[in-house]
Amino acid sequence: MIVPVYNVAPYLQECLDSVLKQTYTKLEIILIDDGSTDASGKICDTYAQADKRVRVVHQKNAGLGPARNTGLNLCTGAYLAFVDSDDFLAPDMLELLYKNLLAQRADISICSFLLYNDVTGAITPSTREYEDCVFTTASAFLTHFFTMPPHAYVWAKLYRRILFAQYRFINIAFEDALMWVPVCRVAQRFVISSQSKYYYRQRTGSISDNFKFSPKIFDLPKVWARVKKDLEPYGPRLQELAAGNFYYHGYVCVLNNLCQTKSEKRCAAEVTGIRQGIRRDLQGILSNDNIKLRTKGACLAAVVGISFYKFVWRLFSKSRKQGT
Repeated sequence: MIVPVYNVAPYLQECLDSVLKQTYTKLEIILIDDGSTDASGKICDTYAQADKRVRVVHQKNAGLGPARNTGLNLCTGAYLAFVDSDDFLAPDMLELLYKNLLAQRADISICSFLLYNDVTGAITPSTREYEDCVFTTASAFLTHFFTMPPHAYVWAKLYRRILFAQYRFINIAFEDALMWVPVCRVAQRFVISSQSKYYYRQRTGSISDNFKFSPKIFDLPKVWARVKKDLEPYGPRLQELAAGNFYYHGYVCVLNNLCQTKSEKRCAAEVTGIRQGIRRDLQGILSNDNIKLRTKGACLAAVVGISFYKFVWRLFSKSRKQGT
């Protein structure tokens, strides 16, 4: 199990306790302290001293992708899993994933997850409903991937380690999404469980925090453009399916974040680039039945202008809050 760690001292103990208390006990736990400046590194060392299954690597801060790569270079087991160090696991998560993987002779075993609100402590279901299913080809799985769950995160999953023999994470934000298509070049069987066994912590200041601006948000268009290109060998059908993800995550989510954080004016050059990209592809966006209506409407609003986009975004946000 690979656990990248960076300045998560308030959450790290809960995460590591949930890993060590797994009902599946034959674990190799690699903690990568990625240059933490808080007490995270010391906490990692304490756990390594207390449990022989834990190994700690301290390195200069390099980012989430390179930290995961350090773990990939060191792990020796036949299977591997990734855990973000501010999240935590149900006690039987690995046991469920392992049993499903063996039963279906799968290369990747997946389960659903729950959202944990760090402020209120509320636990809510994932935004998508997972179903129990098995896929016997990468093409079938990727078709499901771009129309239904699972999400593109690499956690809440168990992999045969050999899948990563020739692949490593790229040092870019949202790097999870970039790994799936390459890994599917070597994976052929996939099993998904509807059971929710991973707890994803929603906290202020994280990379997914929509109420805080980070320049890393501009990596989204790059990531989804790369995903779309990686799908070329699978033919136009999968590229059309991926288009919905590309324009929503690569463009709409970025503009929404800028509106939410009131950053659209100071990021005028980036906004212009996004609008130009949408204008260039607008005909294809509107004619693609795989792209949701809300994404098409957002793209149309962006072409009109960022002020109009923000006006529409405010109306939509208000209606969602009121439940209309």
